[in-house]
Amino acid sequence: MVKLNPRELRRQMGRRGLTTAELAALGHLSPATVRKALCGRPISSRSLRAIATALEESPACPDEFVAL
Repeated sequence: MVKLNPRELRRQMGRRGLTTAELAALGHLSPATVRKALCGRPISSRSLRAIATALEESPACPDEFVAL
């Protein structure tokens, strides 16, 4: 089990305009798993890889266009 940095995960989701449900769908995960990561709770290493892959495949907007 691993913990993600919730602040950084939110920032990366915001840069890509992704909601919890959208990130879950892209990563083939349940929204509950993404919510756990966003709350700083441990997730499996498989889920971590799925989230990382989904974020890599989603284009990020430049920071100047993102309102956090």
